[in-house]
Amino acid sequence: AALEAQVRAQGDKVRTVKAAIKAGEVEEGALQPELAELIALKSQLPRDHELAGGGGEKKKKQPKKTEAMPQ
Repeated sequence: AALEAQVRAQGDKVRTVKAAIKAGEVEEGALQPELAELIALKSQLPRDHELAGGGGEKKKKQPKKTEAMPQ
């Protein structure tokens, strides 16, 4: 339970730093140490744990529509 709380807290930190980077408040290099800490914490969780996976689902880019090929 303590490890889960640490993972959640570190995840919140990572999200905060990402938002600060997007807002131009901090340099992008500030994210790497926070991510490394989060990965280290997650590596201590069992593989099938709900928090052990990656972040939210990545958005899939829609392929650009091109002219239909004649059949």
